[in-house]
Amino acid sequence: MNCSLLEDDDYINNITVKVPVWLAECYKELSDNRNIWDWIKYNITINAIQHLKRKAKERNDKENTLQNDYAQEAKQTVDLDPNNTNVNGQGKS
Repeated sequence: MNCSLLEDDDYINNITVKVPVWLAECYKELSDNRNIWDWIKYNITINAIQHLKRKAKERNDKENTLQNDYAQEAKQTVDLDPNNTNVNGQGKS
């Protein structure tokens, strides 16, 4: 269990909504409380993995967007003032 998920409001809200649904499904199909508990744990685990993957993809997409923006800005700066001080961040002697 990644404890940082417990500080993520989106995750908490999502689980809060889904647990009663999972319980209702369990009570229809399963009669043993141990099996019900295992089913709930399984669903929480799968949901946590999906949530973390989605967050990682969003974070990577945002980082790529920022890097592209900064690269374009740096290229424009060099194109507007192409001198030796702009080459690799240092001037040539």
